[in-house]
Amino acid sequence: MVVAAVIGAILEELGFEVRSVESGAEALIALAASAPDLLVSDVMLDEGMNGGALARAAQVLQPDLKVLLTSGYSASALPPECAGYPFVAKPYTFERLEAAIERALGDAVPAE
Repeated sequence: MVVAAVIGAILEELGFEVRSVESGAEALIALAASAPDLLVSDVMLDEGMNGGALARAAQVLQPDLKVLLTSGYSASALPPECAGYPFVAKPYTFERLEAAIERALGDAVPAE
């Protein structure tokens, strides 16, 4: 969860309200109760669900939800479920993550 904490801190610095969860199942529960602008997920999740599968399930709950996937693997090694989602490979700088978020959202990050 160290990487999640760092990403959360970066997102907060960019002006986003952040909610971190421990698993894909927890993410789906949280998404059923709220309407966030963006889901940021690692591709590799613990309980047999990958980030692409989470994204697809999340968009059933929240059809307008934007998604950004991240991984230490290269884009060419991602599971097929991840195809079509914006992606940023680790490690990344603050600037690369910010640019990936802007691509995922389709516009600029929130102003402070």
